[in-house]
Amino acid sequence: MKVVDGQRSAYRPPTPSPTPLRRGPVLVTAAFAGLGGALIPAAAVPALWRIWQLYAMLFGAVAVVEVAAVVAVLGWPTRTTARFGALTAFAALVVWVLSRPLGLLVRLDPWQPADTVVGFTDYVAAGLQVIALFGFLLVRRRGARPWPSALRRVTAWIVLFPVLLLVIATGAAGTVAAGDGIRGTGASALLDGGTVEYCRPAGV
Repeated sequence: MKVVDGQRSAYRPPTPSPTPLRRGPVLVTAAFAGLGGALIPAAAVPALWRIWQLYAMLFGAVAVVEVAAVVAVLGWPTRTTARFGALTAFAALVVWVLSRPLGLLVRLDPWQPADTVVGFTDYVAAGLQVIALFGFLLVRRRGARPWPSALRRVTAWIVLFPVLLLVIATGAAGTVAAGDGIRGTGASALLDGGTVEYCRPAGV
């Protein structure tokens, strides 16, 4: 108890700060998977802007948010930041499902070719997002645990290090392919042959 303005008030201890998580191989792998899944559509934003600005803004915004989530979870690894990373990966997957398997975003614009999101590499980005989602969820579910022995830490890194290298290589290759693979795009299936011929440089 303490006296404040002549009245007694209950003592409230300071709120404890969130317990930090260990930057183990699962967390690092999930973070790099999320980073790769964000950089792939980000590399295609300039080309997407010339095709359809809505796609460019949507994928660019998702990429920026996910990169921020990766920085947060690596800089301040807590259950809150891990949940934030999982939510951003899930949001990216939702956008991908709407644009690729369901084709809902493509149908909003008849001038948008059906296969110009980031080519086949958007499947690579989706796979990386799945790894990031489950990795962040696993880390958040496990929470902060007592520091394991050196043998367990080394074993975990040895087991997951090839996976981490594969994730990094896949993200890098997908980013390069997404940046170089949208120079020429086919015409939309929603346009008739006369319209396509008219739009060609050597057309009528």
